[in-house]
Amino acid sequence: MKVVDGKGRLFGLINVIDLAVLLVAVGALAFVAFSFLGSSTITITGGGMRDIEFTVRCRSVPEEIVGAIKEGDQLVSVTNYVNAYIKSFSAAPGLTQVSDSDGNVMLSEVPGRVELFITVRATVNESVPVIKLGSQELAVAKVFTFKTHFAEAQGYIQDITVLG
Repeated sequence: MKVVDGKGRLFGLINVIDLAVLLVAVGALAFVAFSFLGSSTITITGGGMRDIEFTVRCRSVPEEIVGAIKEGDQLVSVTNYVNAYIKSFSAAPGLTQVSDSDGNVMLSEVPGRVELFITVRATVNESVPVIKLGSQELAVAKVFTFKTHFAEAQGYIQDITVLG
């Protein structure tokens, strides 16, 4: 028996082109199924949601940001609101290190820049090993992009407190 007969069928059963199309379709279906169902994320049950507060320190940001945020503003992750709100914030003059003529290092104010301290209250899932708010992981000293409907600044997390 020939592998491909005179009509182009494999073992006399199926056309070689039809077989190729069938294999591509099965491969695509398997890829889609694995993408949606084959997640390696482990979900731990129990624990549930917990309120936290954390402070973000944003250094040397434009002073205009102070007028663009207010207590109660909801935070945004990428393009979606998250369950996190500004509890309080304060601004201090933006500072930088400069050297005087003798080589002594001093702090000097930077015109038009402020240092921002933002306290955020959020509800997060405590049953997973990494605390996340939207797409960002929360950990002390980790870079955090602070974003609301009208303002955005990058800083780092100074502290995290679990409430209740």
